[in-house]
Amino acid sequence: MAKKKGVDVQRKMSTKRVDHSEEIQDIAHAPPSKVFQRAVVVEVLNDVSLRSAEEIETLSQNTVDPASLKYAPRNSLIVRLYASGADKSGTKDLLCYPFFPPHFAMPIKQGEQVWVFAESPDVPQKVAYWIARIPEADFVDDINYTHGDRKFSIAVDKTEELSDLEEEPEDEDPPPEDADPPPEITGNKEPDTLPGPPAFNNGATEQGDDAATTLSQPQKEGAPEGEAEEGDPIYEVIFTGSLGGQAFALEPVPRFTKRPGDLVLQGSHNSLICLGTDRGWTVESRPDGADFSNAFTPDGEGLRPFSGTVDIVAGRGMFAGDLDPDKAELVDTEPRVIENARGALEVDKNPASYFGDDIRKDIELNRQDVAVEGDPDFVYDASRVYVSMNTDGDTNLDLASHTPEFVKEAGAEPIDESPYVIVKSNEIRIVSRHTKEENNREKVEGSIRIVREDEDPTKACTITMLPGGKVLIDAEQIVIGDGRENQTFVGNGATEQMVLGNTLTDSVLLPFLQAIRDNAPTISQGASPNVLAPAVLQATIQVLAALGDGGDENTILSKVGKIK
Repeated sequence: MAKKKGVDVQRKMSTKRVDHSEEIQDIAHAPPSKVFQRAVVVEVLNDVSLRSAEEIETLSQNTVDPASLKYAPRNSLIVRLYASGADKSGTKDLLCYPFFPPHFAMPIKQGEQVWVFAESPDVPQKVAYWIARIPEADFVDDINYTHGDRKFSIAVDKTEELSDLEEEPEDEDPPPEDADPPPEITGNKEPDTLPGPPAFNNGATEQGDDAATTLSQPQKEGAPEGEAEEGDPIYEVIFTGSLGGQAFALEPVPRFTKRPGDLVLQGSHNSLICLGTDRGWTVESRPDGADFSNAFTPDGEGLRPFSGTVDIVAGRGMFAGDLDPDKAELVDTEPRVIENARGALEVDKNPASYFGDDIRKDIELNRQDVAVEGDPDFVYDASRVYVSMNTDGDTNLDLASHTPEFVKEAGAEPIDESPYVIVKSNEIRIVSRHTKEENNREKVEGSIRIVREDEDPTKACTITMLPGGKVLIDAEQIVIGDGRENQTFVGNGATEQMVLGNTLTDSVLLPFLQAIRDNAPTISQGASPNVLAPAVLQATIQVLAALGDGGDENTILSKVGKIK
């Protein structure tokens, strides 16, 4: 740090008309400045329109530069620096603009810890820039909400005891005889036990050192002087006092194991985009009993070349049944969950520490608990758009078992090793927009076209939906259904049966009319008066039978299609 406080050394050095010798010597012998600093998020200014003038005034009272607050861009933060005891020295909160432009907006929540970047670290900053949430150890980091101070946890896995506090020297004086014994680690997840439910601790106070806090603890308002009591825990004050935090929900979100070459973008609520390669659990290949994620391919086996894939998915690791922290057997790719100290469920990232719990007692290492957690699963993931240059789409989805035989016989066999665009969810809608002409907006009438190309135009297939309510379907052959009874209806509520043209023509009308034609001279000359000629009588009987006379089955009417 430069000796002269308030001097921007870097800017002064760029000016040629001043003496730089003192500053140069100062920089040469000074320790490195902290360009990146750690901070706790106090408030998220995601929706600046929510802030009234009174709220801005309240926030600005404890902010370094109150004037800048009312001009803060969306996704700015108010943070509290804590490295080197900054918070305990009475430093005010700092306004931080997002480091990245709005094209790339990182998720962040109140109470999480972030990296803060100072443009000129040698000069006190009025406004800094926040980069991203600070990643933590695997037993702490959570894609939904990460409480960074859990890194001071007293128990990790079965044997580890981690802390950023220095160990006491061996020659330290023994504790007094009347000192409280160290807390017993029972390996239970119930409150008032250790480790207990995942906590929102302030520093390392869990280990018995009340002074080893990350943030200073505010005093309870209204307490008489000299009788001040500690108020609500500081992290609870931050979490419950955030307006931006009201647009966020604590919930368990499965973690994702990527391949080394993947680019992955994740939200905080189980939505993900992976620019990677073809992968995923299929109908035939299920994750039951798998020892590793489908991101891993032993010796490259199963790693398909030229299979670049964009996987857009929401709802990985869908839970089988109710969310239950005491679930003995996990199903497919669902994560293990646990109830935290706030009463909300989250992914259990430290299950091996609960050696006193009947469900978790046999877990040796956290990282090997649920290896397939959150893996892509073509069967049970909630919603997916899968764009791949090379995959076995039909086989992965087992579409053959859902394809009628007559469709297969027509040529619809599974296709492997081919480019695919796959959309799968519970409910799928394809909507073409129609809007009225109003509020200075033009009228919009869209259309939908589904086209199968072919070099022979007569073999191209199209389904076209045009404005005005017109649907056009064209192909060399159009087959609707496999012919089962009551399968096809033309018109809502159709009850009239369609007529089978060939049967009506060949079996009814032609014989009848031919009989009349061929027996015209004797049509009224039967064996006796009022008796038809035998040929005419026989033709009449055939027509009546075809029409179902006398209880016979009507062979003219279609059993498949009905019309209105």
